[in-house]
Amino acid sequence: APMLVFLMSFATGRRTFPEWVALPVLGFLLVLPLTMAYVIVVHRAMDVRVVVRQGLQYLLARGTLGALQLVVSSATLAGAIVLASESASFATQALFMAAGLLVVVLVRRFSETLRERVDRRFFREAYDADQILSELADKVRTMVETRPLLETMTHRIAEALHVPRVAILLNEGGQLTLAYAVGFADPPQVAIAAAGPTGRRLQGEAHTRAHLRDRDSWLRNAGDEERHALERLGTELLLPLSLNQKLVGAMSLGAKRSEEPYSPSDLRLLGSVATQAGLALENSRLNAQITLEIAEREKRGRELEIAREVQERLFP
Repeated sequence: APMLVFLMSFATGRRTFPEWVALPVLGFLLVLPLTMAYVIVVHRAMDVRVVVRQGLQYLLARGTLGALQLVVSSATLAGAIVLASESASFATQALFMAAGLLVVVLVRRFSETLRERVDRRFFREAYDADQILSELADKVRTMVETRPLLETMTHRIAEALHVPRVAILLNEGGQLTLAYAVGFADPPQVAIAAAGPTGRRLQGEAHTRAHLRDRDSWLRNAGDEERHALERLGTELLLPLSLNQKLVGAMSLGAKRSEEPYSPSDLRLLGSVATQAGLALENSRLNAQITLEIAEREKRGRELEIAREVQERLFP
């Protein structure tokens, strides 16, 4: 709206504005940031902490880096020009340029350190995402009940990486079906064949990215049903939950709230969590199977006891 008013005014040859026009135009300039704040805070379009974190990082780290690099580069260029005008030796000029490049590198290192300190000071939880996932990998290894294991995994991963949608699928009779999920108003009922393209992909790789809109993606070989299931889950990253080449299940992660891609550190830690989760799920299955067998054995023993009591009554 302000740009439209200015363009129309310049088109008609006006260069000054009365107050009744200037004040509303300037007031319009506040609408955009207020609208963005309303959408982020009220409608949760993005995580507020992520927005503030990235804003501070950009202002304090990247902005500082750019300004210092500009100053250093300008000073280096000016010094080289002065030395050239004074007929300095080539060795002196090269030494001056090397010193300038060294200062630029040091400025970059300083900026990275500053960004880390901002994270530590204001966003300790986000900064310690790697520690959270490392602790999670150690914790899930000792859990033997399936439901608490799935709840702990999904909630901790969503909290650490700011991923709104996390889903765990378990292999039930050759079908990967949804066992637990967070971030869905109505969890979708999906089923993916463990022997299909997605299952084979999971068995062959430590992780796989699901680029649903990429024409060259491996999903082109998957069927419409599998693609539709991944779309309903909002999958961006898939990790196998396996043990000894046996696909126990899969973990589906959606896009981060910050829209940043998963870093190599994220993939390494998530892979460790998935490996320990596969072991824990298999232990949980075996524990449930043993518990069921014990219950069946106790039931048969009780039935034999009842039969013995009946026989004793029939034959005094």
